[in-house]
Amino acid sequence: MDMNQQVMAGRSRPLVQPKKTARPDPVRTERVRRPVPAPTITAASRSSVDAAKATIQPKLMQQIDKNAAVQMPQEELAKELAELMRACLEEENIQLNQLEQRELVEALLHDMLGLGPLEPLLADESINDIMVNGPKQVYVERAGKLELTDVEFRDNAHVMNIARRWRRCCASPGGSAAPS
Repeated sequence: MDMNQQVMAGRSRPLVQPKKTARPDPVRTERVRRPVPAPTITAASRSSVDAAKATIQPKLMQQIDKNAAVQMPQEELAKELAELMRACLEEENIQLNQLEQRELVEALLHDMLGLGPLEPLLADESINDIMVNGPKQVYVERAGKLELTDVEFRDNAHVMNIARRWRRCCASPGGSAAPS
């Protein structure tokens, strides 16, 4: 065995791939489109979004007609909320990138119309159960294992507000689930 064969024997593949001699017929080949994963927000961005939300949410709630907001289609509400949010961010001199701004609008919508910070957990089909032990302690059960999440509520009052909303949702005639 010469030196090149010894070096190549230890590798799983050669450094230089051999050139392909025949090209596939372009008429017969099919291009498979794979969905591009949505960009994810980093921990630093999450912190920026949370800080911005804490600052501007009270101002936004004073400006919004809550009765009209509940009647609007969610897409229209999101657009109007985004405009108000941008104005508040500019007024407070808070800078967020586009991804962070979208995340902030989504978080505000979840707080206004849904179950706040629990919404992303409810959307995750791999989660079997959600347990809230306090504002900074939210667990989920996945595949029979308990995991501490990074989901946080503002405070105990926020937890109780979401719990009341959950209870109203489940107690309504259309409600089908009950918290465990």
